Amino acid sequence: GPCEVRGKRLLDLGTGSGALGVYFAHTEWKNEVFMSDVAPEAVASAKRNLLRNRRVATVVEADLFEHPTLAQRYDIILFNYPLWQKDIEVAEEIVACDPGGRLFDRFLAALPQHIHQQSEVYLTYSNHTGVDLPTAVASQGLSATLCFKQGHPFEKQLWRLANSCTAVPPVEL
Repeated sequence: GPCEVRGKRLLDLGTGSGALGVYFAHTEWKNEVFMSDVAPEAVASAKRNLLRNRRVATVVEADLFEHPTLAQRYDIILFNYPLWQKDIEVAEEIVACDPGGRLFDRFLAALPQHIHQQSEVYLTYSNHTGVDLPTAVASQGLSATLCFKQGHPFEKQLWRLANSCTAVPPVEL
């Protein structure tokens, strides 16, 4: 099918329930799948969903790449970035907020050590973050291409980041 990925090393950052990691851990596709989340509840949920679906992947509790198991280069990285750059007011908001954009900055700074020239990085992003994504990634020697956007009540976007020194302008869909 169009979403089959075979024989790749894949990292699902901010995995949540693990839906994407579980999908790409399809046994016949022979991917080496890693899943991580900062929330212990999400890690437990991802592990349960792997078991329910008879899939195998490595699942760790980590803040971005900050776990020894994740210290490697990947063919594909998926990152479901938080929706808002605002302070966390209650514990449950950790999954939806990035105070001051610090998480995004740390992600971009660490990313080059985890990708190679042919790596593909897919990042979900909201227009509520207030950051010009193509300009931000260009500062790290990466390009950004808008793959998809969805509109109501806020705009959620899917971006493809690549190893390049030239920023690619977003494509209107």
